Amino acid sequence: MSLQLSYGLAVLLVGQLPTIKADGFGPSIQQETILATVHIINDKKKTFGAGVLLNPTGAFTYVLTAAHMVEGADSVDVLVFDAKSYPKAVKIYRSQSITRARDRQPDLAIVKLIGYKGESKGLKVCPLKGIPREKSFAVLASACGENLAPTLRQLTVKDTVRAIKPNEDRTGKYFRTAEKSVKGQSGGPLVDAKGQLLGICSGANGDHGYFCHIEEIHAFLNAHDLKVLLKTEP
Repeated sequence: MSLQLSYGLAVLLVGQLPTIKADGFGPSIQQETILATVHIINDKKKTFGAGVLLNPTGAFTYVLTAAHMVEGADSVDVLVFDAKSYPKAVKIYRSQSITRARDRQPDLAIVKLIGYKGESKGLKVCPLKGIPREKSFAVLASACGENLAPTLRQLTVKDTVRAIKPNEDRTGKYFRTAEKSVKGQSGGPLVDAKGQLLGICSGANGDHGYFCHIEEIHAFLNAHDLKVLLKTEP
């Protein structure tokens, strides 16, 4: 199976953090998801998408995104938002370093920021023991379309699959959603009903979206000596 990047969401509300009708996802979870979502611009490839702030550690703040979002770049622009600035970015950071998954599979990368002082405390990474046991379940996702600001959608995880992207030599584990990923969603978070990060958008195939599975995220962070980002307690 090959995955292809797909596009298409726009900001609908101006002057406030938007909320949507999403059973099981209250306003606080929705707003925290929006504030933790960043807009990433790769000038080298002339592409854009999203990423998610993880809980800060020390002098650095880390953004988890899709590897194809930072492909070919040594640095990317990271636009962050707060409640007062939305839908405009409150600040643009130039990433200090980029760490990609080995062989770009799974489709994950970390972008490091220095001096972040925004509103978001970042999303907590769902612990492995907290992975939903149901085959199908509701999730929240965000994307950054051409109008820059994050917007939300409620999706349904249909199942979990193994897939391989073009030019890769091994499969990865993905959540497959019943809904197709949209423009600007690549690199954006998939969030559970507790407001925890479950996946990162990798692309679309047919009528479905594909998100790097939380098990792949844990393995990626551990492999790159970033297990501190997996801590869920102070």
